[in-house]
Amino acid sequence: MVVLLAVGVVVAALAWRTPPMARARSAGFWFVAIAPPLWVLAAGLLANAFLGGGPPERHPSEVLREARARKGADALVFRDFRPGGDEIKVSRLNPHVVGLAVGDRVVLVVRPGLFGWPRVAGIEKVAAAE
Repeated sequence: MVVLLAVGVVVAALAWRTPPMARARSAGFWFVAIAPPLWVLAAGLLANAFLGGGPPERHPSEVLREARARKGADALVFRDFRPGGDEIKVSRLNPHVVGLAVGDRVVLVVRPGLFGWPRVAGIEKVAAAE
């Protein structure tokens, strides 16, 4: 993400030097200075999520706890599947976590992103062994 922000800063610096930006700088300095890095970051995150072409990987996990939020939506915390990873938080607003409770065993369906950042594409509940 730092690389994406750096690219955005370069784009902003190049745009800053164009003649039409002289008036824009005086009118909306912060918009002109901050908007390009944020747009590049957003485009990069979307490209990572939706242009990554690898096959989905399945990793066993479980719901460890529920994280309460002071503002916004609560989240469920899952055991991380990556080596050295601790936990993964997924918002309760995500449709994949509907019906899950603490202690449930799940399978995390993960897709590799375009830039190598994995994303959780789905969460499947594992049926209890009888």
